[in-house]
Amino acid sequence: MKNKQSFSTNKQSFSTNKQSFSTNKLATFLFLLYQNFSASRYLTCRYQPTCSRYAYEAIIKYGLLKGLFLATKRIFACHPFSTKPIYDPV
Repeated sequence: MKNKQSFSTNKQSFSTNKQSFSTNKLATFLFLLYQNFSASRYLTCRYQPTCSRYAYEAIIKYGLLKGLFLATKRIFACHPFSTKPIYDPV
């Protein structure tokens, strides 16, 4: 009986991981779509990598919530008076 309970717990855990994986995949796809079809690719960006590339890499590395948090933090730091270095990897 105990084995059946642990199997169902593992199954629930797997479905949660699968949902978060598909959410991460959708978010990264949207960032790639933005990078490829946006007019902003013709503009210059202060940082390397660009903010959209940074967001893409952050979501891949840390997951959706923390990746979006880091990307938002980076976007708010994008102004002429910022003291952050130009090269700012994830």
